[in-house]
Amino acid sequence: MTPYITKLLREFVSCPSYVDLDSGITESKFADLLSLHLSRILPHHNQGKIYIDKNRYNLLVLPKEPQVLFCCHLDTVPPVHLPLTTKVTGDAFFGLGSKDMKGGIVSALVATAQLSKQDKEKVGFLFYCDEEGTQRGIEAMLDVTLPKSIQYFFCPESRFNLGVGCRGYMILELECTGISAHTARPEQGINAIEKAYTIARNFTLFIKKLSRHNSCTIVNISGGGSANKVPSMCALTLSCRIISPLSRKAIQTKVKELAKTSGLKKLVIKKMLIRPPSIEAPESLVRTFKKAALAAGFHIQNADPKRGGYNDIALLSAKHGIPFLNFGPFGEGNHGPNEYVSLQSIADTAQVLEKVLCDNI
Repeated sequence: MTPYITKLLREFVSCPSYVDLDSGITESKFADLLSLHLSRILPHHNQGKIYIDKNRYNLLVLPKEPQVLFCCHLDTVPPVHLPLTTKVTGDAFFGLGSKDMKGGIVSALVATAQLSKQDKEKVGFLFYCDEEGTQRGIEAMLDVTLPKSIQYFFCPESRFNLGVGCRGYMILELECTGISAHTARPEQGINAIEKAYTIARNFTLFIKKLSRHNSCTIVNISGGGSANKVPSMCALTLSCRIISPLSRKAIQTKVKELAKTSGLKKLVIKKMLIRPPSIEAPESLVRTFKKAALAAGFHIQNADPKRGGYNDIALLSAKHGIPFLNFGPFGEGNHGPNEYVSLQSIADTAQVLEKVLCDNI
């Protein structure tokens, strides 16, 4: 099995799927490659394309009544070096996208290929664009009608532990306007940068009060001007992780309150992006998954949804009320020049997924 996995992974990693519009490189070539493989593995499934641009599309592969939908993103980050290379050192396969997430895609395809014809009718695939960018690929899926038979979303992208959900996140960009003055007379002005830090602190207290599992981080603050002038403008960007749904109205209300108490001349929301938390997988599904993993010879630990990173399948999970599980092969170095995935872990992941699909779902 390992030589086949190595061959398939090398084929996938060698296929560029980062986005460089000037060079004409997008995810589409990789989507075409996956379409060919799935035509052989699942010859009776319907394949459809959901375009997000002229030459960029999501690939949806479905039987009549799927119960599980594997959700996998197509794109990688841009390469550090060209041409794309692959290298195997012991059990480690190095290459752009090997861990995030082409190794997981290989696991899902290998598992599905081993299923009986009957069990293959349980399984569908979604391959989507732009996960590493503005997430337009997954956003496009919010307008697509999915079969009502789907019970679970599976994302084969973890570190051989079981993700049962994730926090949502929010990006909030604020523009703070104060009053300029000479630094010899700072009391005559309103320092926008100083006020921005106060706003960030108070907004963090608001987020943390909603739940101790929420967090808020300043990811950008910029302003200033002359060395002899109190800065009158400041741009502030906050990144928040949220464990429960948070409405745009609630954020707008809080920002208005902060505007009144900040002492600023003006406080404006320039951008607000809210991604809801996922539906958390029920304990019955988690037990079923772990039981199947044990039958395949593996004891699987849960990842903590209150501490893990965001998974954009949460958007589909929240909209459709369908839980997702995140389980993929081990590896490290996502997005870096030393990104690698364990070949044995790909095989182990495939074995667990096959056991879950054929005996328990």
